[in-house]
Amino acid sequence: KAFEYYEEMLSLNIRPNVNLFNSLIRVAARLGHVDRAFSIIEQMEKYRVSPNVFTYSWLIMACSNGNETTRAFKLHEIMQQNRIQPNRTTYIQLINAAVRARDVERGFDFLVAMENNARDPGERTYRSLLDSALNGDELDFAVYAYRALITLLGEEAYFPVGVYSKLLHTAARRGNAEVANEIFGRIQKQFGASNSVFSPRDTTAAAGGEEESTAGSSEEAAATPVAMSPLLSVFYPYMLTMLRADNLKAAFTAILDLHELAPTVSLGWIMREITDYISVSTERADNAFYIIEELKNDGRILPTSAANVVVSACSELGDIDRCFATYQEYATLGVSPDVHTFNALIRCCMRRRQLAAAVAVFEDMKKLEIQPNARTYAGMVAAAVRAGDTNKAQELLADFEAGVGPTAPSAEPYLILVRKLARDGRSSEAHDLMNQMEAKGLEVSGNLRDYVANPPEPRQPAREWNNSGRSGERQHAA
Repeated sequence: KAFEYYEEMLSLNIRPNVNLFNSLIRVAARLGHVDRAFSIIEQMEKYRVSPNVFTYSWLIMACSNGNETTRAFKLHEIMQQNRIQPNRTTYIQLINAAVRARDVERGFDFLVAMENNARDPGERTYRSLLDSALNGDELDFAVYAYRALITLLGEEAYFPVGVYSKLLHTAARRGNAEVANEIFGRIQKQFGASNSVFSPRDTTAAAGGEEESTAGSSEEAAATPVAMSPLLSVFYPYMLTMLRADNLKAAFTAILDLHELAPTVSLGWIMREITDYISVSTERADNAFYIIEELKNDGRILPTSAANVVVSACSELGDIDRCFATYQEYATLGVSPDVHTFNALIRCCMRRRQLAAAVAVFEDMKKLEIQPNARTYAGMVAAAVRAGDTNKAQELLADFEAGVGPTAPSAEPYLILVRKLARDGRSSEAHDLMNQMEAKGLEVSGNLRDYVANPPEPRQPAREWNNSGRSGERQHAA
């Protein structure tokens, strides 16, 4: 539309001036239309209108928005040759171009030149620089702008939760614990231990649905409120950074802080990260247990998921002694077991081919009136299958179908038994079970049918787990 007005002016023999040309360039620049912006320069030459600092500023913006950063830097060189002093807008666009080009050194050079030429960057410049650096995933650049803003505005400087989240995510990717601690400390100062972090201006996105995690608790499986999204967005990357810095206590402490601020928020998928971290070795698992024990002794309130991560890690390690030893300490830790606790115990029994132990756990679970879910039955069926007891697996599946399990259908327990029947040469029963799955609305994939039609050769007996030779106060018999 702007160009239509321009053509109309020319048809009326109204001579364009530099301000008009600059406005047209700016329109093209905002849309990233680089060639169209430069076509205006040809018009300026035609009407013998000399470009000024604003002309170059908007051309540089066009190049930056159009990802032609080399061209933007060339324009700066032309400005220097023509002795045109850049203004604040020019420097901002040059800095943006440097960030887009991931040229941190050049970006700092432009900022220093801006300051040296008495062009006070001001809050807007630094905020623009901070946003550009975060969008470009440039931590050093972003932290420089962030610290400059605090110096400029003082301790009252306000940053939206989204900015803190991006800073922490960038620090997490770099594994920079020093920056993460600095940012997280300021978050605590700005928001404190209050719900002010949920202010409307910061609540911009709803939390999505989550898959069940073995580290979560039934109480925590409730949907995450919309207002929790900003809170999670800062605690999660901070916790990741602490894990990458091997500071497990700081990670646990952050999670407990989050739980105290928002007791109803689901911690399952966050605790999954800690489970993955500590399941690398028994040393890490023991360290995790001693940390949560220490936090409990310091008066912190532990969510069940904090203890569950240790049980889950020991389960993944196949360390049945540590798995049950941790479970036996739940009362001391002040937590109550939930469905995820028992699922982890059952999986560990399954890995160790301890069907009797798994059945005992399953019965204890029922005595405590904790409702088994699909994963519980999947673990039990798998334990029976690995122990070679197909009849027990079928009995458990019948129990699952009878409604003891959750109302929503799940394919996992069926798949385990179908494959076992196929490997045992009982293809007719495997086909019957697949028909049951389809009758319940569960998908039977082509890969599963191929597996039943052409089962693999029987496997050699798996090696036995051996915990002998290890000692320690957490080494108990299951």
